[in-house]
Amino acid sequence: MTATHTVLYVAPSVDAAADAVAALERAADGLDVDATDSAAVVRERAPTVDCVVYEEPAHDGAGETRPTRATVVDACAAPPVGGERTPIVLRAATTDPAAARRLEGIDGYVRRTDDPSEWTHLATQIEWACGADGGANDDPRDAGAEPIEERGATLEREHERLTALFENVPAPTVRYQFVDDDPIVRDVNDRFEAVFGYDRDDVVGENVDDYIVPPDLESDAARLNEKLLSGEPIQAVGRRRTADGDRDFVIDVVPVEVGERSLEGFSIYTDITEQKRRERELVAQNERLDEFATIVGHDLRNPLSVARGYLEVAEETGDPAAFREIEAAHDRMSGLLEKLLALAREGAVIDDPEPLSLHEAANRAWNAVEIDTRPTPALELEDDAVLEADRDRLLEVLENLIRNAVEHGNGNESEIDEAITVRIGATETGFFVADDGAGIPEADRSAVFDSGYTTAENGTGFGLAIVEGIADAHGWTVTVSASRDGGARFEFDGSRADETQPELANVDGPEPPRGDR
Repeated sequence: MTATHTVLYVAPSVDAAADAVAALERAADGLDVDATDSAAVVRERAPTVDCVVYEEPAHDGAGETRPTRATVVDACAAPPVGGERTPIVLRAATTDPAAARRLEGIDGYVRRTDDPSEWTHLATQIEWACGADGGANDDPRDAGAEPIEERGATLEREHERLTALFENVPAPTVRYQFVDDDPIVRDVNDRFEAVFGYDRDDVVGENVDDYIVPPDLESDAARLNEKLLSGEPIQAVGRRRTADGDRDFVIDVVPVEVGERSLEGFSIYTDITEQKRRERELVAQNERLDEFATIVGHDLRNPLSVARGYLEVAEETGDPAAFREIEAAHDRMSGLLEKLLALAREGAVIDDPEPLSLHEAANRAWNAVEIDTRPTPALELEDDAVLEADRDRLLEVLENLIRNAVEHGNGNESEIDEAITVRIGATETGFFVADDGAGIPEADRSAVFDSGYTTAENGTGFGLAIVEGIADAHGWTVTVSASRDGGARFEFDGSRADETQPELANVDGPEPPRGDR
């Protein structure tokens, strides 16, 4: 407001009068508001104030003591000798805007709604009705200004255009107002409801941060609010909480008053979750390529040197043992290359997941793994589950874990006295693969998924890294612990499917035998 204006708010009830005083004085610093529901007070006070606001009652309850619109118009009329009439702003729920401004004695109009911004609109109407320089009876028509009725109509059209723009912004948008330094939601558009999953009725009037700021980002949100209060436009990238979980957004916040303390503004959220996911995949892929190059340059050098050395011996002596060593070195390199190729594709986007039977996949994986140890290991299947997975990658996970259990289950002992038993079954949120072998020391469990980690003399150290990569690609969490029999237990969380699926997909290949080989 450009100056202080005295306002008499004519309300249909005492409670409405008190509410109006509080709301108007919050909406504008330059208003000195009194309110009444008495016709006698209107007749007495109307000629002495800068503007009268008449709130039309929802039902006709006016009588001798309650003011009507006619009472207010008469009280605000110009005195017989000298002086000017007092301008009137009508606040009504049902009157047509154009018709309202044609009513005799009415200078401005505001539609009565539940939208808190209505009070700001009303404060602007009061200022215009009072005159741009703040005089109580200055008529803007005298200075060639736009008539009050026309300016009110213009304001109404602008309000409707802004409302349409707000609703049609293609990104989720929040209109906020700071109350006691808390960003309170005044409105949200339809895209906000669709993307964030919160109903407008639930969030309007609430602290927006309580709904959309993850707990670990509360301090960042507080710093953001400090900048907004200072009137600083902001663009930031961050996570925000939706009804379906956290997502990544570009956050554009525009205060109503730029460059000075501003209590109101708009926040626009552009969803970049998929873009961030692709960026993370690209970073992971580049890291895998670096790792691939390092391993090729380092790990293949040893068996290649061995093969070259024995080739010289074979050329000089013709010793059959030298040729066997060359063959073993070649087998070693072949195994390394197979693992490296699997590692290079471990984080690739998986094919469309489908509902698969854990038992069926476990049996097929068990049948696919070549096992040369004696005594013959055994497979025990516990509770079945429906998993949501890429079938080929799931088989790869199970095959790696079965091979790991069979080859490393007895530690580094050269003589195996007891057969290893591998157990596979369902958990509440996924599945597990466990064995009764030597287990993994607790101190080493954090490193077992690192590429190249192995305790075996001839191990590649890639099998468990591949397992973790495939789990990550599915969005699962894999952990390692001790099994109930003292061996290793790998547990996959988040892998169970919606078991209301109509049918399970078949795992390709012939039906393998179950249990012991």
